[in-house]
This record gives sequence, structure tokens and C-alpha cells, in this order.
Amino acid sequence: GERLDRRSDSEEVQARFQLTPLTTFAVRMDAIQDRFDVADVTNTDSYRVMPGFELRPQALISGEVFVGVRQFRTLSDAVPDYTGLVASVKAKYTLASTRLGLNVARDITYSYEALQPYYALTDVGGDLTQRITRGWDVVIRASRQSMAYTNVLTEIALAERHDRSWMGGAGVGYRFGETLRLGFDANYYRRTVDLDETRNYEGLRLGASISYGLPQ
Repeated sequence: GERLDRRSDSEEVQARFQLTPLTTFAVRMDAIQDRFDVADVTNTDSYRVMPGFELRPQALISGEVFVGVRQFRTLSDAVPDYTGLVASVKAKYTLASTRLGLNVARDITYSYEALQPYYALTDVGGDLTQRITRGWDVVIRASRQSMAYTNVLTEIALAERHDRSWMGGAGVGYRFGETLRLGFDANYYRRTVDLDETRNYEGLRLGASISYGLPQ
């Protein structure tokens, strides 16, 4: 709480243009003001512009693809600014009884570390869903995360920190009709922490999920 509790205000504007009945071009622009309750050295004003495409579920490739730039300006001289690439990709490709999914996310995320107050998170993952019968399907998934930390400015140079993690898993699901799916999943996680091996961890997570909505 001392490091991360904050108030966040944001303003957003979108411009949209329908290219085809299934494809829309859009530009998302937002401004964010973060003010921390205790760790005010991390207060920031940031701006993000992300052009991209929205693809309707009826298209062969559906989802959204947005790539842009974020300017992350800190209000303290002790914390460096950041300007760089951000992305949000959630796409699916369906061919007969097989569906491929791709997820890519890149953005700035706050850290609870006092000397490394934020990091650039890059998360790339995918999944493959295969229908076995009309009701049953199986899915395999994998993802990899990279966390590039930014150090505060001190008289003594701090070592660069770049953590990594990955996930692999599989599941089975049963569909009730075309809009309801009950799934059971097992995912294995592993994280490697730079500069401090005592923080490395791994674990297995089991769970169930219910999906309802558009045809599954």
C-alpha cells in the first residue's frame, strides 16, 4: 500500500472510421494523471496514442490490433521519463474446427520496488483450440513476459534489471449449445528475477471457467 496506493484520473478520445462491414480503423488517445498517496516521487502524467483496427467476430481474423506510443512523464527529477512503444493485440483466426489466438501487450506498469518504480511489460502469448467432437474441445496455451525495470537516478549507478516469466498450460472444455462453454485448465508458471535468485518462483494453477456470449 505504501508503494502503490494512488488516485488515477484519465481522459480518452477515440476517432473511428468503418473501412468495411467487418473492419473498423480507430485511433485511441488518452491522458492519465497518477497521484500516489505516500510514494509521491512516482507521480506521473502520461499520454498515449494508439492507432489500430477492430475486426468483427464474423471475420476470418477477429479481434483488435493497436500499436502506438506512450509518453510517460514523471514529476520528480529522481525518476527518469519514458517514451516508447505500446501495443494491445487480441486476435483470433478460425479455420473449420481449429482456432488460433494471439495476444500481445506492451505498456508501463508500476512496481513496488523503491529503487525501480516502474517497468516496461511485454507479454506475448498464444493458444490453440481444437474441437474434438461437437461438444468437446481441447486447448493448449503458452505465454512469455519480459519486465524491463527503470532505476531511479542516484549518485551510485544501479545495475540494470530485466525479469522474465513464462507460462504453459492445457485444458479441456465442453460446449452446451453454441454460446456456453465449461472449461477445466491446468497452467504452469515460472519466473526468473534478475539480481536476486531468492525471488525466483514456479507453480501450478488448476481452475475452471464458464464462458457465455458469442458462439464459442
